Amino acid sequence: MFHEILKYLFENREHLASQWAEGIMKQISAYRLVGREEIRGNTQEHLEALLLCIEKHDESRLKVFLAKIAPDRSRLKLPLSATQKAFMIGKTLIWQSVAEQFAADLKSVLPFLKLVDDCFCQSLYHYSEIYQQFQLNEIEKRSRALVKVEAEKEYLTSLQSEYQRLDEIVSAIGGNLALIDKNRKVVWTNRLIRDRVGENVVGKNCHEIYVDDFSPCETCVVEKAFENGRQQSHLRQIRDEKGRARYFQIVTTPIRNEDGHVHEVLELIQDVTELKALERKLDKQSRLLQSVLDSSADAVIG
Repeated sequence: MFHEILKYLFENREHLASQWAEGIMKQISAYRLVGREEIRGNTQEHLEALLLCIEKHDESRLKVFLAKIAPDRSRLKLPLSATQKAFMIGKTLIWQSVAEQFAADLKSVLPFLKLVDDCFCQSLYHYSEIYQQFQLNEIEKRSRALVKVEAEKEYLTSLQSEYQRLDEIVSAIGGNLALIDKNRKVVWTNRLIRDRVGENVVGKNCHEIYVDDFSPCETCVVEKAFENGRQQSHLRQIRDEKGRARYFQIVTTPIRNEDGHVHEVLELIQDVTELKALERKLDKQSRLLQSVLDSSADAVIG
């Protein structure tokens, strides 16, 4: 059954890629910036890489494809969530197509669908990692320019331009960005923080940029970045006004002056609550599939 399903998908990959592209265009308005033909080419390339991943357990082509599209998506300022949704449209399409084609023997199809699910999970994971690292590299590049310009006060226009550009980059991924000094005081924030908090937090402690939770972080990645001069990462959970859990991924990047000393720390804060919910959903689906597979195996043995 495995080879029959794989053969079916290979033979119909062009049609499936076209359906996938149409689904993306209809459901995700941000993708209209990409262009129909480019999306069509991307979905076919992604589908072929996924099939190779399923057939030979080889993720190399998949990683090459994801590394190729991440800079393009960043350049167009497509949010990470939009591309994650595009991947999920493809997975749902493949599941439905296979289930309909082999409806007479769904139990035998389940192991293959589990492989499809695993490969799409890998796509989500690798793309998110590549995309965020690309954005962090851009942020660090712009931040170094900020430090250089700050040392030359006469270039006030350039300073404002760099801040604006940095704001645009981070806003594109729905990120909250703050520049923190050695006393853990906020020097500057992007507009997303200003709009979210609803007040000017410049001069306040860095932990005060979180809504409804003004307590210091148990693990202070700002302090660690100053201490060891390396990028730090931490996942923080808080409760909103209704008591619901919200998750924030915090990444701090040390900004050095011309002498090589850490001058300030750039703190990127991303609300990953929806991503965590997606991870739980994918995990639940995987466990459900595994349960069905185990039940099927027990039935065969019995």
